[in-house]
Amino acid sequence: MIRKAIKTCGEKRRKIIKEIQNKILTLVISSIFLSALIIMLTAFWGYNRLVEEDINQIMQLMCAEKSHIIDEKLMNIEQSVNTIYYFAVEQIENEKDIWQDEEKFHKHIASVNALMKTIAKYTDGAVSVYYRLSPNMQGGKHGVWLMKDENGEFIECEMTDISQYDRDDVEHVGWYYEPIANGKETWMPPLL
Repeated sequence: MIRKAIKTCGEKRRKIIKEIQNKILTLVISSIFLSALIIMLTAFWGYNRLVEEDINQIMQLMCAEKSHIIDEKLMNIEQSVNTIYYFAVEQIENEKDIWQDEEKFHKHIASVNALMKTIAKYTDGAVSVYYRLSPNMQGGKHGVWLMKDENGEFIECEMTDISQYDRDDVEHVGWYYEPIANGKETWMPPLL
């Protein structure tokens, strides 16, 4: 009987130890799982925040880069326009009788035309360029208008006779009269 009691006691003890081991194992596994879950959620939240910050920084850098490219193109176009302007003004100032001498006048238009073709060809973003003389000087149709064709070459187009339009006709001659009225270069909405 004592043996039986000792055996029963041993079995109960093993059972209790087994239960304690199972509880400790369950507690350890639960703690590990909970810790892993907390670490995972924290890492996920931190990763998302870092990714969002990186995306914002990348977007800002891309916008700054694109803005710089656009600014550079516009400055190149402005420099090209200024070069043509100063060339034409200098020619007019050096030839005082250009408005009375038809040969000098046509030579002036031809030299401006040649310069415009060269400059427009090497100005990134240029699709059209024009040099317009005041209708008060030589009538309403004098100047040069070049348009880029499908081969990338600038070809001459027929000038619009602006004397045929009212100054308020923005669709046809706003590009000419609005900058004069403003006293400076003027951005206009695209014509539809």
